[in-house]
Amino acid sequence: MTWLALAYSSTATQPMSAVEIGQLLLKARMFNASVGVSGVLLHDSRQFLQYLEGPPDAVERVWQRVSASPRHQQLTVLMREPTETRLFADWQMGCLEAPASLLQRLANEQWRIAMAVAERRQPLSPALALLRQFAQGVQREALGKNSGSPLIL
Repeated sequence: MTWLALAYSSTATQPMSAVEIGQLLLKARMFNASVGVSGVLLHDSRQFLQYLEGPPDAVERVWQRVSASPRHQQLTVLMREPTETRLFADWQMGCLEAPASLLQRLANEQWRIAMAVAERRQPLSPALALLRQFAQGVQREALGKNSGSPLIL
């Protein structure tokens, strides 16, 4: 099956509290699960970077909801590519708090042709490698601590 992968960055119109992000995530997870979309959201309460993957029509529906939200500004699509591989298939929708420096670095990294490289089992593009490395590192850390952590799967 061919999936669609979409990554974008945005800035919140106002900083969001952990409670507000949790409420937003709950609604997004319910919708995303209903249409078969998975991925990960990185944030620092003001800056966001989200990677979505799933059926093309479903990913586009999620993107339409995100881009129509008044909570976002400066939305930038970093990547929108077909893929045969889901990189976060086991993540219903991960949510990770990330330093602003990482979010900025990811927004500036090379995303183009990322999925084609991943499917040939070659090294991931710099952007996808960094995203995956950060997500897996936080996941390992959270599992090791087994206590309250920023990881939400």
